[in-house]
Amino acid sequence: MESAEDTRMIRMKYVLLATISLLMIGCAASRALAEDPFIGKWKLNRSKTVFRDKMKVENAGDNRYVFDFGGGSETILVNGTQQPGNSDTVLIVTSEGPRNWKVVRKAHGRSLLTATWVLSKDRKTLSDNFIGFQANGSRINVKYVYRRNAAGTASRENG
Repeated sequence: MESAEDTRMIRMKYVLLATISLLMIGCAASRALAEDPFIGKWKLNRSKTVFRDKMKVENAGDNRYVFDFGGGSETILVNGTQQPGNSDTVLIVTSEGPRNWKVVRKAHGRSLLTATWVLSKDRKTLSDNFIGFQANGSRINVKYVYRRNAAGTASRENG
C-alpha cells in the first residue's frame, strides 16, 4: 500500500512531466513561427513602391465630362444624378464647389466607392480621398495625389 507521501510524489512527477511536455510543445511551436519568413507585421515602403495609375478627365461641354480610369471612357453629367457607367455600374458625380467633386460608383444599388476630389488652387494637383466598399461590408480607404502631366490627364504620385 502506497503512503500519502508516495502518492504526492507520483502526482508531482506527472505534473512535472506534463509541464515539461507543454513547454517543449510551446517551444517547438515558437520555433516554427519564428522560422516562417512571412510571419510578422509589414509596412509599405513608399519610397520603393511605384504606382502606375492614371486617369483622364476631359470636358465634353454642357457640364458633361469624359472620364477614363483605365477601363474605357465614360461620359458623365456632373450634376449629382445617376449616370450609366462601365461594367453595369452607375456613376454619380456632384460638384461641391469650384475645386471639389464627390464621386460615387454603385452596382445593383450597392455603393462600390465614394471619392472626394479636391483640386489645388494652382490646379496642378488633384487629391482623391478614395473609399472602397467590399461585399462583406469592410472599407478600404486610400488617399491618392495626382499631378497634372498634360491637359486632360493626371498621374498618381507615390505616397
